[in-house]
Amino acid sequence: MSTAAQDKKNVAKGFQPLGDRLFVTYTEELERTAGGIYVPDSAKEKPQRGVVQAIGSKVENVKVGDQVLFDKYSGSKLRIEDTDCLILKEEDILGIFTN
Repeated sequence: MSTAAQDKKNVAKGFQPLGDRLFVTYTEELERTAGGIYVPDSAKEKPQRGVVQAIGSKVENVKVGDQVLFDKYSGSKLRIEDTDCLILKEEDILGIFTN
């Protein structure tokens, strides 16, 4: 596991979501336009991808470690130790990526 992945995993340590909520880490990737301007995800209208770090006791269809797709405006965003995090309800998950 890379150091960055270990750091993200440590972010959830000591945090337990309640009920049907999930704790997800994600990154806002920068996209460069043809003119050389960087456009952050926050300026785009598209779903985002993250990794589930912890789940509440009522979560049924998602497990820790799943890569999930969620709407840009879903959940409550927070930043812990330079990592973008999100608290989501299970119903806000659009889908799970399978390998």
